[in-house]
Amino acid sequence: MSTNREANMKAKLNGDMAEQMAYEILQKFYNIGDIEMVNTMIDIIAKKEFIEVKSCQMEIGDKTQKKGWRNGCFIMPPEQREYLEVDNGLYLFIVHSPCGKLRMKLVPVLKVPKQRSIAWTKIFGR
Repeated sequence: MSTNREANMKAKLNGDMAEQMAYEILQKFYNIGDIEMVNTMIDIIAKKEFIEVKSCQMEIGDKTQKKGWRNGCFIMPPEQREYLEVDNGLYLFIVHSPCGKLRMKLVPVLKVPKQRSIAWTKIFGR
């Protein structure tokens, strides 16, 4: 079982990877000049739309759970949401598994529940 520090480092690396992946994917839908990596309160501005990238693993090893794992979740700081709400921004949710399987979904901020943490299954279903 990993320590909190190891888990946080892994989450940070996964988040950085997801942001870069999102930037590359968005280039297929927007002109390159219309996309800017910001990485402040939000991650990307694409054609004046504010996009916050949220990523998590599908499953997290958790020995406290009977099955030995739990669903991954997105961490949703309220101040980011407030920032996105001002301009009707978007969340780009990315879920990944160790075998490389990815799921992505672009969701308007107002359609996302106001919670500090959201299991990926609440956004995507199982």
